[in-house]
Amino acid sequence: MNIIKEAILSLKKYRFTVFTTIIVLTFNMLILEIFVILIINLNSFFEGIKNNVEIVLYLKENLSKENIDILLIQIKNKPGVDNCTFVSKEEALKEFIEMEEFKSYIDTIKVNPLPNSIKIKVNKSYKQIEKLRIIADSLKYFKDVEEVYYQKEETEKLLDIISIIRNIVLGLSLILIIGSVLIVSSTI
Repeated sequence: MNIIKEAILSLKKYRFTVFTTIIVLTFNMLILEIFVILIINLNSFFEGIKNNVEIVLYLKENLSKENIDILLIQIKNKPGVDNCTFVSKEEALKEFIEMEEFKSYIDTIKVNPLPNSIKIKVNKSYKQIEKLRIIADSLKYFKDVEEVYYQKEETEKLLDIISIIRNIVLGLSLILIIGSVLIVSSTI
C-alpha cells in the first residue's frame, strides 16, 4: 500500500516529467507503428510485382497442335515452372487491340504480325534474377522456340530496386527502434 502512495505522490510532484515521458513514449510508438505499416505495405506491394514476372516464348511459324502440346508438357515439367499457357496469334491480337495506347495502329494493320506464344508463370521461389536467367536460358534450346523474352533488364532493375528500398526501410526502422529504446530509457 505504501508503494502506491509513493507512486501517486511522485506523479503529483513530477507532473511535467511524467507528462513529457508519456508524450515521448506515445510519439515513439506512433512512429514505430507507421514504420511497421510501411514495411508491411511495401512487402506486399513488392511481392505483387514479383509475382507478375513471367517468361514469354515466341514460337516458330506453322507449328502443329501436337508440337505445341508436346512443348507445353516439356515446359511444365521444367523445375521452377508453375504454369504455362498457349496464346495464339489471334488471342495476342485481341490483347493488343484492347491496349489503349495501341488503338491508333489497328487501322494500319492488314496482316496479324504477332506470333504464337507461350506465357510461363514462374514458381515464387524462382523469382530471383539468377534463377530467372537459368530458366530463360534453358528454354532457348527448344527447337520450336524462336525467342525467349522475360524483360531481363527491367526485371533485374526492378528486383535490385526492391532489394535496396527494403534494406533502406529496414535500416531506418532499426535506427528508429534503437533511438526509441535510448529515449525511453533516458526518460524513465
